[in-house]
Amino acid sequence: MNNHPRILICLVNFNSIEDSVLFLENFSNFPNQENTTLIFHDNDSKICTSENKKIFQEAAKRLNLNINILFSSCAQNLGYLGGFRYALTHDDIAVEDYDFICLSNPDIEFDSNKLSTSLAPKKSDTYAIIAPRIVSKLSGHEQNPYLSKKPPRIKVIFFSILFKSSLATGIYRLLMSKIRKSLSTGRIRATSTSPRDIYAGHGSFVIFTRTFFSRKVSLSMSNFLFCEENYLGHKVQESKLKTLYAPDIEVMHREHSSTKIFPSKTICTHLADAHATAAKQYY
Repeated sequence: MNNHPRILICLVNFNSIEDSVLFLENFSNFPNQENTTLIFHDNDSKICTSENKKIFQEAAKRLNLNINILFSSCAQNLGYLGGFRYALTHDDIAVEDYDFICLSNPDIEFDSNKLSTSLAPKKSDTYAIIAPRIVSKLSGHEQNPYLSKKPPRIKVIFFSILFKSSLATGIYRLLMSKIRKSLSTGRIRATSTSPRDIYAGHGSFVIFTRTFFSRKVSLSMSNFLFCEENYLGHKVQESKLKTLYAPDIEVMHREHSSTKIFPSKTICTHLADAHATAAKQYY
């Protein structure tokens, strides 16, 4: 008897086809392939999308994968949550047919069998989102719980001002990095071994339950990028559901060391706007 849940995983790609191909390796030797659908949403340009689809298909063939793989793309970059929302409108997807719907960055690693078996007992009418244990392979830091509680509005306003400046943002990031290193001494540290309710999980890998989508919750985030965690925490709270931190589900996050400490003006604008919107709309 197959007790594995039905899982839909949406992989949102932008300028990261190499990581997206590596993502497929998560499903090697996975016994629940027939109950799993992977949809590859490509936020790259139209020309790149055609080439990326070919590369992705060839990689899946080499790995002899039997999971159902679908492709989604649009004429523009829709952002992370926007790409996810668009992918779910695919003609061959009925969200209500799945027990769990995952949103993932390409640079995520996990044991697909453990993921499936750990999720099986977590079907719930109470929880909207399951937040797994996420460990950064770059720093060794835990990334969940991302927000144990809803942050004070004044803190979000502060960030909306801070992030307007690349210099101020870089100094803040360097300072916080030093503080984290001094607290963890460079070792992976478990923030908790017990599941508990939290406000929001880290956006790199989000596990939605069927219950969340049964509430017809809108995912029309007004900002292009950033503060997805704040937005989802607000939506979960608004729908009278909860987010569960589940450390028995573990994923690794291959973050890129090339990520700029001092972001570009464009990134700063997105960061500042996203926090300004969060302060205005989520309180």
